[in-house]
Amino acid sequence: MKQIIKSLGFLSALFFVILFGTVACNDFVEEDISGDIPVMILPQDGDTISEFSNFIWHELEGATKYRLEIYSPDFDAPNFIAVDTTLSATDIFLSLTPNKYQLRLRGINNGYESLPTDPIDFWVDTVSSSQLQIDLLTPSSTTYYSESFNGQFTWSSLPGVSSYEMSLRSGTDYETGSILYTQNNISTTSHTVSGVTFSEGEYVWGVKAIMSQGNATSVFTNTFMIDGTNPGIPVPQTPADFATVTSPVEFTWTNPQDVGQIQSPVTTHIDIATDVNFTNIIQSSSTQNNSIDLTISQTGTFYWSLYNVDEAGNQSDFSVTREFTIN
Repeated sequence: MKQIIKSLGFLSALFFVILFGTVACNDFVEEDISGDIPVMILPQDGDTISEFSNFIWHELEGATKYRLEIYSPDFDAPNFIAVDTTLSATDIFLSLTPNKYQLRLRGINNGYESLPTDPIDFWVDTVSSSQLQIDLLTPSSTTYYSESFNGQFTWSSLPGVSSYEMSLRSGTDYETGSILYTQNNISTTSHTVSGVTFSEGEYVWGVKAIMSQGNATSVFTNTFMIDGTNPGIPVPQTPADFATVTSPVEFTWTNPQDVGQIQSPVTTHIDIATDVNFTNIIQSSSTQNNSIDLTISQTGTFYWSLYNVDEAGNQSDFSVTREFTIN
């Protein structure tokens, strides 16, 4: 009987040793992360960042530490190693000199090491290219141009630029417009487009800068309009032909509807002369209204005629000539 009790006691002790030993071993078994890859948040591939920036990544389940490597310009042919560090956090604030860099990140625990991220190319600049702004100067979205537009495009300069790329497209949407012209390796801030017929319609153009480090800014875009239709001829209303009036004289007229695709604002010009051939014009004026009051300081017989000019520079023919008298 005593032997049986001793045997039971031994088995119980052995059971507890095995049980707690197994639990203890499980406490020290690390998760296998050898097939996992951490994910960077910042920077992303192709980013340009400032000299003082945060590097941030998602937590990798099972990893207790992370190894961050940053080489310049890349891992295949490094000029120098900027960073090679192991840390437990999921972010680090670094100061890097302006240059091109490549980074990779891997997760680590006591038993395993994850796969590294694909190499991530990024640039460090004194001013981030994402903060740089190119102002597109001419042609302007607030100006109308005629079909004789000379194709000259200009924009503002940026520091540290290697070259510019410029593209011209139809319509107002840069992403969907048909490409009419494109040019890279432009060394100045102006370019003349050749081989394009600027017919009436809407256009969109864009410029981006290629920085000396090899990265590029966003494409900055602007639209402009070509108006190739002459405005209609104004029709005189008052004073009636051969009317006798007093000064100041109110002149009125009507303008026909603009039939062009692009309808730039129209200005009506009025000439007043002492002869029917308008060799002696005594007064000229203009307005965007359909009437104007003019003071004529002399008496006699006069002639008046009208013509329209739109903001693109297109001009109508002259209206009929009317005669009036001031006593």
